[in-house]
This record gives sequence, C-alpha cells and structure tokens, in this order.
Amino acid sequence: MWDRAQWQWYAIRAKPTFYMYEGPGLDHGWMHGCPGFTEWATGVRMQNTAEIGAHEALNRETARRVHNPDDADLFYVPILPYMSQKLGRCEGRHGNRTHTGRMQHAAELLDSSWHYRRRQGRDHFYVTTTWSTARMSFYTQMLQLGRKLGCGVSGRYKAFPQTGSLKSSLASCTFQAPYAINPHATREYRKNMSRTMLLSFAGSFDVCCTGRAIRCKLGHLMVAALDQPDVSIRPSGGMNVSAKSVGSCTAAAVKLVAEARSSAASRHSSTRRLQQIANREAVVTTGAIQSDAQTMASSIFCLSPAGDTCVAGRFYSALAAGCIPVVICPAVGQHPVPFHRSKVVDFEPFWIDFSWSTFNRRPAALLEYLRAMSPDAVARYQRAIARHRMDLLYNVHGSRVAANMLDDIRHNCFSQRVVSRFAQRHLCGANLSWPYRTNLSASLNGSSAPVELDEPSPEEERPVEGDA
Repeated sequence: MWDRAQWQWYAIRAKPTFYMYEGPGLDHGWMHGCPGFTEWATGVRMQNTAEIGAHEALNRETARRVHNPDDADLFYVPILPYMSQKLGRCEGRHGNRTHTGRMQHAAELLDSSWHYRRRQGRDHFYVTTTWSTARMSFYTQMLQLGRKLGCGVSGRYKAFPQTGSLKSSLASCTFQAPYAINPHATREYRKNMSRTMLLSFAGSFDVCCTGRAIRCKLGHLMVAALDQPDVSIRPSGGMNVSAKSVGSCTAAAVKLVAEARSSAASRHSSTRRLQQIANREAVVTTGAIQSDAQTMASSIFCLSPAGDTCVAGRFYSALAAGCIPVVICPAVGQHPVPFHRSKVVDFEPFWIDFSWSTFNRRPAALLEYLRAMSPDAVARYQRAIARHRMDLLYNVHGSRVAANMLDDIRHNCFSQRVVSRFAQRHLCGANLSWPYRTNLSASLNGSSAPVELDEPSPEEERPVEGDA
C-alpha cells in the first residue's frame, strides 16, 4: 500500500488542466476542408464522429486549457482518426495526404515530444466513438499511432474494463464520451414548443449484441400502435443492408403489421408502405435525417432502445430535440449517461428506464405507461432536459462537456485506486512511474528530472486479451 506522502506525488488537481497539441500533424481540425467531410459527419454513421464535437468543445474550453505544457495535468491529442480513415486521400498540409501518412506523422511527432515520452503517453487522451472489436479492430486502422496511444486514455462509446483488449478499447483506460447527434435536432429544439406526438422512433430493427431481442420486439409495438396516430415507429434497413433488402427483424415486423390488418387490401398497403420506409432508410438521405429531427422535436417521448450497447446515438439526439428519452435495455443499472457513475454531474432524471422484462412480455404496456404519466411529471422531465443539455451536448451554447470529460478522466483513470492497480500489475510497463508532476523514483533520489522509461512490449500493452 502507498502511504499519503507517496500518493501526493501522484495526485493531479481536482479540476485537471489540459494542454492541446497544435500544428497540422497532431491537430486534425484542418480536415473540415476535405471533400466529403460534412457528408460523413452528418450522415447515417454520425454516431462514430464524436471526435469532431469533442475537438470543438475542447478547443473552446478556456477555464481548464493551458498553453504551457509544463502546466498541464493532461494532454489532448486532437486527432480525428475515424474521419481520417473514412476520408482517405485529402490534400493535407505537411504532406499528410493519406490516412497512413497522417497516422505515421502523428506517431512520429508524439515520439519526439518530451511530454509524451516522460510517461509513455499515459497522461495523453483522445476521443473516438467508432465501433471496434477484436475481429474488426479500429486499433489496427490507427497503425503506429494506435500503439503510441495504447497506454493513454481514450473517450469511447462506453467505458471498457481496464484489463480488456486494446482491439476494442483502443487505450489502457477509457471513459464514456457522448455520441454525436443528428445535426438538425438542436435547430429544431424549442424549449416551450407544443408537442403533438406521444412517442416516436425511427431506426434499425436489426442490430447485434445487446439490443437484438429488444429491436426485434418493436414490430409488436407497431401493432399495438396501429390505431394511435400520435405514435410513430418506423423501421429502417440498417447500415449493412442494401436498399433492396431488409433484415429478419424488419421483415418480421412487416409481417406482423400485415397480419394485424383485417382486409387483403389494407394488408397489402401496409406491407408496401413499411417496405418503402425500410428501403428509404437503407440509404439514408439528408432529407430523411432532417425529417427524423423534426419528428423528435414534435414528440414528447423518443424511444431509445438498446442497440449494439445500452447507449444509442438517438438518446443524445432526443436530448438535443428536447424529447424525453425512453431507454429499454436488458442490462439492469447500466445508465446510458456519461459522467453519471463517476458523479461528475449530479443528474436529475431526464430519461425513463422502462423495464425490458415488462416490454418483452407486453410491448403495449409502454404506451399505457406513457399515456398515464401526469403533465406535472412530464414537465419535470422537460425541465431536467433543459438543465442538462449543456452537460452532454458538444455544440450547444454554454456546453460543459469539455470540463465534464476532464473530470471523468480523472475519476476513471487517475484515482488512487486505479493508479495503485496499474502500478501493482505493471500494466503498460507502469511500475512506480505513473503519473504526474515529479516521478517518485526520481524524487526519492533527489532529482527533479523524470525517469526515462523503456517502450512497453506488446504483451505489456495488452495485459488481457478479451472480447468487446
């Protein structure tokens, strides 16, 4: 165990400061000018682009940002790895015309930085919410840069176990970063606007992992809402199907609705309409995304069933549109909100956790529950939304996301408990050299210079290989 005197050398301040790397090699903000940037940032895969919002929020942050790296607790590497990989060739500055070139150049710049080398990047962080698994790893897509940042901190779509695989987590310590949102949702938001829809949802019925059973049950919810014009549940083809086909859960929903109709004519019409909706969503257009934002902004409640994880991108888009998110997830107690478990933000409930077991038994129970909610209860949720939008949305006036991320990093990755665990297990080669201010070994020897560390081996970088 470490005594209090030892721990003082390791603790970072309660409100961490950060230094943001500058220059086109490490700051990829210039990529906004690349052809196709806006289309990728606002299209169907926008949930993978939180790195853009995080970049903008941290770049705006003034209270915590320092311009002398010697004064920093944390170091933000403002790369846009997902956008770089998707955009591919772009006439970048300093010869960074390809994704491979950009990743290699960034790795070389970090390796030449004393502030990186002194801790092997353990005090460095970046953000990317792109999906990654052991089989389809984005870690490998980051090439040399992935390894350089492997012992640092990454903002991901969920917080991964600290002994998990870098192929999924991308870094030795992670924190949950908010997703990017439907870009039209904030524009449609009006605090006191009249909302004519009770509940809405537009998204894929076919997903993997956590939400598969839930999404497959949405067809039954559609049947329950057939005669309720203020409920809109619309399937999409998802991202991995063509416009000529739909997934099995969407097909089952189409069949359920068709069977619920009494006449052959209405059955045919219903099936054809749902098929058209699903095909339209399979290749999502700007108009469809804008229409979905308008629907959310006119809805009191927005369904946010689990997708690949309990966290769904539409949760944040609903918040941006002022719509009360209704979360359904089989993992009990897995709140979808970043900064909640660490108590960085003391959230008032602005979302509804609806029981998966209840929904599974009888989906119509959800509609009954929402209709029975009193106007006062609805108003409380809406007031909480107005108060907490700044805590979770990157690009709203007065956003607090940058400060919340820094505090969450401190809690998740640099508490005494976490630091002790890393040191005791020698994770990422971290003996008593973790993390800040003055290296303990050097201080005990009467030296103020940090002790240089050898680069960790791949085995040290991946203490445990696991699945996502």
